[in-house]
Amino acid sequence: MPCRRRLMLFGAAISVLATSTSSAGQDPPDKVLKGKGLRKKGSYLYVLPGERELSNALRRRRPAGKISPVQAELRDVTRRQEQAEARLEQVERDADSLIEQRRRVHQDVQAADRDGASVDVRNRLITTYNDVSDRLNQVGREHERIAEGLPRLREDVAEARERYLQTLLDVRDLVDKTLERYDVLKKDPAVKAALDTLNDGRAGKRQITLGPSPTFTRDVQKLAGLEKQILSETIELRARHGVFSLEAIINGKHHVPMVLDTGAALICLPSAVAKRVGLKASTTDPTIKLQLADGRMVKAGIVRLKSLRVGKFKVDDVPCALLPRSMSEAPPLLGQSFLRHFTYRIDSDGRKLTLRKFEIPTDEPQPPAKSKAKRRRR
Repeated sequence: MPCRRRLMLFGAAISVLATSTSSAGQDPPDKVLKGKGLRKKGSYLYVLPGERELSNALRRRRPAGKISPVQAELRDVTRRQEQAEARLEQVERDADSLIEQRRRVHQDVQAADRDGASVDVRNRLITTYNDVSDRLNQVGREHERIAEGLPRLREDVAEARERYLQTLLDVRDLVDKTLERYDVLKKDPAVKAALDTLNDGRAGKRQITLGPSPTFTRDVQKLAGLEKQILSETIELRARHGVFSLEAIINGKHHVPMVLDTGAALICLPSAVAKRVGLKASTTDPTIKLQLADGRMVKAGIVRLKSLRVGKFKVDDVPCALLPRSMSEAPPLLGQSFLRHFTYRIDSDGRKLTLRKFEIPTDEPQPPAKSKAKRRRR
């Protein structure tokens, strides 16, 4: 073989060897994409692990439920609070009724003594009086038990709302970071080259692409729907002598400055303000004893406001205590009968009140069952 030809063949061999070595040193496209944190979903898509994390966050199930544990906790504890407060109101009405019944029986006993009624009649009246007193004592004990448990229930609701809010904030942060990562990967030359290599020879066929997947997009929309159920507003507070006050609208038209009192169980209005807004306790309205900050006990009638609004938030059918005339100088108080419907924060330095309202999550509706087509008989 001539020397020149041998040199040409030797050079070609070196070229082939160099090409082979270069190909062997290049990672396969699957390995490149995996190194970027991507995983294959189905046959045509590479996605980030944040997609699965979002799906798990939105689709976690209790064994017997249809909503996530944090949502279920918020729903259940809120329901317990509402039931306890409704029962407390019923117990107070029962107590008022029993007090009136006992008063009438006592009058009957006095009339029997005055008129010289028989011993049997008087004994029956005394037995009735004692029975009513026993029932009143039972109602009193139930009232005390519920009233003692309500503060803890309200704290549980506030804590559940905070956990639910934090869960949504964490999931939103996950979504934002996942979308940002997708934007970076779309501009990555290595990712583009790996996808081009995978799609070589797939002309006319479905192309292999980078996420996000349609499932992730739907999950993001679901998250946005949950976020819309949480409304928030920050309200400026007026401060005087260390006391914060704000403007409230009663029954849609009466503007009343009220002192923000998170320790008051009810909205409280002095008689002059109650008269101005058209409120008056009737003889059939229940009454309660309120303990003032200075330790005094006063008797107040309970009425229900058609509505009370602070900022953009309105609560309908709100219990309100009407203070006696002896307390005409007392300021109106915005208490828990309004505040309990919200999660709230007070910024003392900034003189701001932040209210957040939560729509209580419910079970997800199940899709209607598909009807089976009837087979025609031949």
